[in-house]
Amino acid sequence: MKVTCIGAALIDIFFMSEQFKREEKPEGAYLCQKYGHKIEIEEYHLTTGGGASNTAVGFARRGHDVNIVAELGKDDFSQIIRNELIKEKVNTAHMVGEKLEQTGCSVILRGGDGERTVMVSRAASALLDDYDIPETFLRTQDWIHLSSTGGNARALAKIWQIFTIKPSIGLSWNPGTKELALLAQGELALPKIKKGVFFVNKQEWESVAARQAEILATFPIVVMTNGGEGGQILVKGQPKLDFLPARHGESAFEATGAGDAFACAFVSTLLYDRPLEEALEAAKNNSDSVIRHLGSKKGLLSF
Repeated sequence: MKVTCIGAALIDIFFMSEQFKREEKPEGAYLCQKYGHKIEIEEYHLTTGGGASNTAVGFARRGHDVNIVAELGKDDFSQIIRNELIKEKVNTAHMVGEKLEQTGCSVILRGGDGERTVMVSRAASALLDDYDIPETFLRTQDWIHLSSTGGNARALAKIWQIFTIKPSIGLSWNPGTKELALLAQGELALPKIKKGVFFVNKQEWESVAARQAEILATFPIVVMTNGGEGGQILVKGQPKLDFLPARHGESAFEATGAGDAFACAFVSTLLYDRPLEEALEAAKNNSDSVIRHLGSKKGLLSF
């Protein structure tokens, strides 16, 4: 199957230290450090991330012919991302490089208790525009997996046209915060598709309450996750499967990329014409494997 992943590709830098201090307040826990002081870091790691990048590698490891559409700068970080994707057999020909932009970067502060605080500069990764979408090429694909595009309604409208012209192409969509806001405000139309999966967590699903009926009518499968509580799968608007997360007797090490791992394994298994129940197990296992490792790609499983 020919799959194209559209969305973000960026660098993740992990800083890990026992000195990161957790402070409890009535509204939640905070990472609190003394202002102006130098903090010793026990270790750091540089990896790659972003929804399109993570899922592209996930689909490639599961045997699909994968392309990626994402925007980078023209800097050292961009080359690191490209090199890793090429190594993973992902075609990077449709990635956009802008010399006046910086490649997106996240800094993840991980304390001794395993909890994290994330600082992100989306930079180029959030600037994918309608003229960056290779519409003619995308019509040659079997499936498009879409993550956050920075809430660019013009880019999304151009992607939606592809399914109108060629309805045999499938769509899986894991919208970001800005796309969900556009949906909630009624400022974003939904695509006309025949095959599709919509991924959302419980809080996100509640944020688009006014559009839920429309989403259920558009996407044959809706997967709603709820963190450690598991989640629910709805098929043709009706509850089909409730599920618990995979538990293999180990505590999670780092949760970055868990949702992307779940999504690509779920869709990939369906693309191999396997049952819904098998797709769910593959998704849970892939996500569970990723959270046993540092970074969003190391634990991704092969088919």
